[in-house]
Amino acid sequence: MLRVLWTITVQWDTDMSNFDYKRKFQPCKWRACQKPNLMGEYCITHWYTSQGKECPTYEPKAQVVRPSIDRNIVITGKRDTSQGAAARVLPSTGTKRRRVYDAIMANMSNGLTCDEVCIETGMLVQSATSAIHTLCQDGWLQDSGMRRPTRTGVLATVWIAL
Repeated sequence: MLRVLWTITVQWDTDMSNFDYKRKFQPCKWRACQKPNLMGEYCITHWYTSQGKECPTYEPKAQVVRPSIDRNIVITGKRDTSQGAAARVLPSTGTKRRRVYDAIMANMSNGLTCDEVCIETGMLVQSATSAIHTLCQDGWLQDSGMRRPTRTGVLATVWIAL
Protein backbone atom coordinates (compact mmCIF):
# COMPACT_ATOMS: atom_id res chain seq x y z
CA MET A 1 0.00 0.00 0.00
CA LEU A 2 1.35 3.37 -1.04
CA ARG A 3 1.19 6.06 1.61
CA VAL A 4 1.55 9.71 0.68
CA LEU A 5 2.89 12.23 3.16
CA TRP A 6 2.32 15.94 2.62
CA THR A 7 4.26 18.81 4.06
CA ILE A 8 2.40 22.03 4.76
CA THR A 9 4.26 25.30 5.08
CA VAL A 10 2.71 27.99 7.26
CA GLN A 11 3.69 31.63 6.95
CA TRP A 12 3.79 33.24 10.37
CA ASP A 13 2.00 36.52 10.93
CA THR A 14 2.81 38.91 13.75
CA ASP A 15 -0.53 38.11 15.37
CA MET A 16 -0.63 34.36 16.04
CA SER A 17 -3.58 34.44 18.40
CA ASN A 18 -5.99 33.07 15.76
CA PHE A 19 -3.75 30.23 14.57
CA ASP A 20 -5.11 26.78 15.31
CA TYR A 21 -2.09 24.64 16.19
CA LYS A 22 -4.20 21.49 16.52
CA ARG A 23 -5.86 21.78 13.13
CA LYS A 24 -5.73 18.51 11.23
CA PHE A 25 -6.10 18.56 7.51
CA GLN A 26 -8.67 16.08 6.33
CA PRO A 27 -8.14 14.22 3.08
CA CYS A 28 -9.83 15.52 -0.05
CA LYS A 29 -13.42 14.32 -0.48
CA TRP A 30 -12.94 13.63 -4.19
CA ARG A 31 -13.19 9.88 -4.69
CA ALA A 32 -10.01 8.21 -3.40
CA CYS A 33 -7.76 11.29 -3.34
CA GLN A 34 -5.47 11.35 -0.28
CA LYS A 35 -4.17 14.92 -0.65
CA PRO A 36 -4.91 17.29 2.24
CA ASN A 37 -7.77 19.70 1.62
CA LEU A 38 -6.64 23.28 1.94
CA MET A 39 -9.59 24.75 0.07
CA GLY A 40 -12.47 23.56 2.25
CA GLU A 41 -13.62 20.10 1.18
CA TYR A 42 -11.27 19.49 -1.76
CA CYS A 43 -7.58 19.62 -2.48
CA ILE A 44 -6.45 22.38 -4.82
CA THR A 45 -6.56 20.18 -7.93
CA HIS A 46 -10.08 18.92 -7.29
CA TRP A 47 -11.32 22.34 -6.16
CA TYR A 48 -10.51 23.67 -9.63
CA THR A 49 -12.24 20.64 -11.17
CA SER A 50 -15.35 21.23 -9.05
CA GLN A 51 -15.42 24.84 -10.32
CA GLY A 52 -15.23 23.62 -13.93
CA LYS A 53 -11.77 25.09 -14.39
CA GLU A 54 -8.43 23.63 -15.33
CA CYS A 55 -5.90 23.51 -12.51
CA PRO A 56 -2.79 25.54 -13.36
CA THR A 57 0.33 23.43 -13.44
CA TYR A 58 3.99 24.26 -13.38
CA GLU A 59 6.14 22.68 -16.02
CA PRO A 60 9.81 23.56 -15.78
CA LYS A 61 11.45 24.69 -18.98
CA ALA A 62 13.70 22.14 -20.57
CA GLN A 63 17.31 23.09 -20.12
CA VAL A 64 19.09 23.56 -23.39
CA VAL A 65 22.51 21.99 -23.35
CA ARG A 66 24.85 23.83 -25.67
CA PRO A 67 27.69 21.93 -27.31
CA SER A 68 31.19 22.80 -26.19
CA ILE A 69 32.80 25.90 -27.66
CA ASP A 70 35.93 23.86 -28.35
CA ARG A 71 34.18 21.13 -30.33
CA ASN A 72 35.52 20.39 -33.79
CA ILE A 73 32.88 20.87 -36.48
CA VAL A 74 32.89 21.60 -40.20
CA ILE A 75 30.15 22.24 -42.72
CA THR A 76 30.90 20.76 -46.13
CA GLY A 77 29.48 20.97 -49.61
CA LYS A 78 28.95 18.11 -52.05
CA ARG A 79 32.17 18.59 -54.01
CA ASP A 80 35.13 16.39 -53.29
CA THR A 81 37.41 19.43 -52.93
CA SER A 82 35.09 20.89 -50.26
CA GLN A 83 35.05 17.60 -48.35
CA GLY A 84 38.84 17.27 -48.60
CA ALA A 85 39.33 20.80 -47.25
CA ALA A 86 36.88 20.11 -44.43
CA ALA A 87 38.74 16.94 -43.43
CA ARG A 88 42.00 18.90 -43.40
CA VAL A 89 40.77 21.71 -41.10
CA LEU A 90 38.55 19.60 -38.84
CA PRO A 91 41.15 19.09 -36.07
CA SER A 92 41.70 22.86 -35.68
CA THR A 93 38.12 24.17 -35.83
CA GLY A 94 37.59 23.91 -32.07
CA THR A 95 40.63 26.10 -31.43
CA LYS A 96 39.42 28.64 -33.99
CA ARG A 97 35.95 28.71 -32.43
CA ARG A 98 37.51 29.32 -29.01
CA ARG A 99 39.68 32.17 -30.36
CA VAL A 100 36.65 33.85 -31.97
CA TYR A 101 34.48 33.43 -28.86
CA ASP A 102 37.22 34.77 -26.55
CA ALA A 103 37.77 37.80 -28.81
CA ILE A 104 34.05 38.62 -28.78
CA MET A 105 33.84 38.07 -25.00
CA ALA A 106 36.81 40.43 -24.49
CA ASN A 107 34.85 43.14 -26.34
CA MET A 108 31.49 42.28 -24.80
CA SER A 109 30.44 45.89 -24.26
CA ASN A 110 30.57 46.67 -28.00
CA GLY A 111 30.59 43.26 -29.67
CA LEU A 112 32.61 42.60 -32.81
CA THR A 113 31.97 42.35 -36.52
CA CYS A 114 33.52 39.49 -38.50
CA ASP A 115 36.06 41.94 -39.91
CA GLU A 116 37.03 43.05 -36.39
CA VAL A 117 37.36 39.40 -35.34
CA CYS A 118 39.77 38.87 -38.23
CA ILE A 119 41.86 41.87 -37.09
CA GLU A 120 41.84 40.78 -33.42
CA THR A 121 42.70 37.13 -34.05
CA GLY A 122 44.69 37.32 -37.28
CA MET A 123 42.41 34.71 -38.87
CA LEU A 124 41.30 34.61 -42.49
CA VAL A 125 37.78 35.89 -43.09
CA GLN A 126 36.65 32.43 -44.30
CA SER A 127 37.77 30.82 -41.03
CA ALA A 128 36.26 33.55 -38.85
CA THR A 129 32.94 33.48 -40.72
CA SER A 130 32.70 29.70 -40.39
CA ALA A 131 33.51 29.85 -36.67
CA ILE A 132 30.93 32.61 -36.07
CA HIS A 133 28.30 30.65 -38.03
CA THR A 134 28.79 27.44 -36.02
CA LEU A 135 28.92 29.35 -32.71
CA CYS A 136 25.58 30.98 -33.61
CA GLN A 137 24.06 27.60 -34.45
CA ASP A 138 25.23 26.23 -31.10
CA GLY A 139 23.76 29.19 -29.17
CA TRP A 140 27.02 30.85 -28.08
CA LEU A 141 26.74 34.01 -30.21
CA GLN A 142 23.88 36.12 -31.52
CA ASP A 143 23.27 39.10 -33.74
CA SER A 144 23.15 42.24 -31.57
CA GLY A 145 20.95 44.07 -34.08
CA MET A 146 23.66 46.71 -34.55
CA ARG A 147 25.67 47.26 -37.73
CA ARG A 148 29.14 48.82 -38.08
CA PRO A 149 31.24 49.67 -41.11
CA THR A 150 34.12 47.34 -41.97
CA ARG A 151 37.51 48.38 -43.37
CA THR A 152 35.93 48.53 -46.83
CA GLY A 153 33.03 50.72 -45.63
CA VAL A 154 30.32 48.03 -45.90
CA LEU A 155 27.97 47.65 -42.91
CA ALA A 156 28.49 44.37 -41.06
CA THR A 157 26.62 42.53 -38.30
CA VAL A 158 27.90 43.09 -34.76
CA TRP A 159 28.05 39.78 -32.88
CA ILE A 160 27.70 39.43 -29.10
CA ALA A 161 28.31 36.46 -26.82
CA LEU A 162 25.50 34.94 -24.75
